[in-house]
Amino acid sequence: MLFEIGTNGDRIPDVSSVHHIKGASIGWTYGYRTSSNSARAFRACILTSVQYKCSSTPNRTSWW
Repeated sequence: MLFEIGTNGDRIPDVSSVHHIKGASIGWTYGYRTSSNSARAFRACILTSVQYKCSSTPNRTSWW
């Protein structure tokens, strides 16, 4: 699972955090401070072992 953060409004990830899902374990990515500025955006996705960013999978949220 990958969590991406855009910090400057272009909706291209500037920061990311990954958690490797194994079995039924619970895991977390680190967070990032929210902001009332619309330049700050977040999205998350589930990747296969050959994917490295959310834009390479249909299994992703929209930016929020």
